[in-house]
Amino acid sequence: MSQLYDIAMLLAGIVIFIVIHYTFKNIRDVCFWSCKILTTLYLWSLLWIATQLHHMPEWKASFTDSIWTLVNMTSQEL
Repeated sequence: MSQLYDIAMLLAGIVIFIVIHYTFKNIRDVCFWSCKILTTLYLWSLLWIATQLHHMPEWKASFTDSIWTLVNMTSQEL
């Protein structure tokens, strides 16, 4: 069954590639657009991380409070 799945995924990848190649008419365009999309996502993620760093102490405090709340809720008094 696993081999059938692997073959199906390989064929699906080939079909997707053919559709993309037909859409862009050129493999250079596919690579160019892929690089542009990946670079955009990478730079966006860096920007998002940089803009969220000031929330880190709040996240840590909230996480600690949540863990202690969970511990208190699940602890059994002996």
